[in-house]
Amino acid sequence: MASFVPNHRKKKERLDRQEENLRRLIDRGASRERLLKAALEVRDGRVRVVRAKQNQNPERNAAERAVFLKDEDEIKVLRALIAEEVLSEYLPGGKC
Repeated sequence: MASFVPNHRKKKERLDRQEENLRRLIDRGASRERLLKAALEVRDGRVRVVRAKQNQNPERNAAERAVFLKDEDEIKVLRALIAEEVLSEYLPGGKC
């Protein structure tokens, strides 16, 4: 197995494109189904960014273990978000 370290910058760039796509869909008045699907893609993109950042730093001591666990908690919070919550972050007025 090759030793591959994920590049979080690529994941961040992809997340930026997904967020821009969601904003564009909102501006164009896309259907609710398309908006929710795009919101889920943004949520999953956020998880991928944190996971890639987490995998860059192997846990070798207690301080690094604490950072690893903090990132793991952030992933759990992101995974718990539903599409409407993510979408409300991007809608004007913040209501879904």
